[in-house]
Amino acid sequence: MGKGLSREVIVEAAAEAVRKNPFQQISVNELARTLGVKPASLYNHIASAEDIRTEVGLYAAGKLIRETGEAVSGKMPEDALMSFAKAYRAYERDNPGLYFYIIHLHDAEDSRLREAAAAIIQPIIEILST
Repeated sequence: MGKGLSREVIVEAAAEAVRKNPFQQISVNELARTLGVKPASLYNHIASAEDIRTEVGLYAAGKLIRETGEAVSGKMPEDALMSFAKAYRAYERDNPGLYFYIIHLHDAEDSRLREAAAAIIQPIIEILST
């Protein structure tokens, strides 16, 4: 799979690895093996294992934001709040490995991860302020 290797492909493979093996640390070697490339090839697209973890955190947050956003779209506030809660709970139940990244976003040093954490709760703020 070496051809077509990109940052996006690497992040998607890492996110899939987290989904399949929740709570297992992402390994550059294992990720390279999954993608059919040498570990050094990954470093043409990513800076480090920490970079991969950051990107998986952003991926996890983006997925949750999309799913909860779809759940509340077009709903009245009283229904939107329950829809948000159900979508959030379903995400946590169906994606325990990715959710692990979500619950640690607020502790992150990377400002993009902290911004993603704030974006996750933004619909609740909007619902409650209507």
